[in-house]
Amino acid sequence: MIVVDANLLVTLVSGDPRGNLVLQHFLDWLDRDIELHAPALAVYEITNALTRMIAAGAFPNRKTGASISRYVYHTNPFS
Repeated sequence: MIVVDANLLVTLVSGDPRGNLVLQHFLDWLDRDIELHAPALAVYEITNALTRMIAAGAFPNRKTGASISRYVYHTNPFS
């Protein structure tokens, strides 16, 4: 079992250049049937991180909703 840190999830959904590397790790874990878990608060941690990125001018505000939706509806293979 792997408990995924929110930083990996932020990297995955934010368009960070390291996202492809993180995605490869997730795909590898899923291919090997490794159980993945994320804290129930992960969506709030992602939202907080994206909000901080917006405030710092490092992330366009218009992409925030899509990034959160990507995690909640598409990327979230966690129990």
